[in-house]
Amino acid sequence: PRNIHVAAASPPQPEPVSQVLDAFAHLPDVAATWEGDAVVVDLGPERGAFTLAVAADARTVGLLSPVSGGQTYAWDAAAGAWKHVDDKHDVTGLLVRDYLRAGGVGLPSL
Repeated sequence: PRNIHVAAASPPQPEPVSQVLDAFAHLPDVAATWEGDAVVVDLGPERGAFTLAVAADARTVGLLSPVSGGQTYAWDAAAGAWKHVDDKHDVTGLLVRDYLRAGGVGLPSL
């Protein structure tokens, strides 16, 4: 499985990285931890891990998913959400979908 990676800086927009850590921390068989400036949501060796990080310029967020691979998101102030730079889907939607597709149990509180 591929890993998902997201690193944190101090973006002027709502900070998604800590929210992801909190959203996954209560789920069974999930280890949600800080690794340097990134939040890693580890589903175990068979299912892979997600990594979420804010880019150094604090204008984009990167997500590395064991299901969808690497994705980049930018803050959309009108929508109040981190949207994919190409197709404008919300980062939380992809996180939940890929978590379930990877065999995760329960729902993260995003």
